[in-house]
Amino acid sequence: MQTNPSISIDELANSCNLTRDGINYYIKNLKKDGFIKRDGAKKNGYWEVLKTTL
Repeated sequence: MQTNPSISIDELANSCNLTRDGINYYIKNLKKDGFIKRDGAKKNGYWEVLKTTL
């Protein structure tokens, strides 16, 4: 997400060898904990990494 902010859920799933549901689980938790946020619309938005360490 840091190197490709416009990456899709499907692209993340393929690169991490996870299912879409697995990626959505991690994204939900990263958003809740304040590590990432999504700017813009689902189709043409981008991911913003807010913090990289605990």
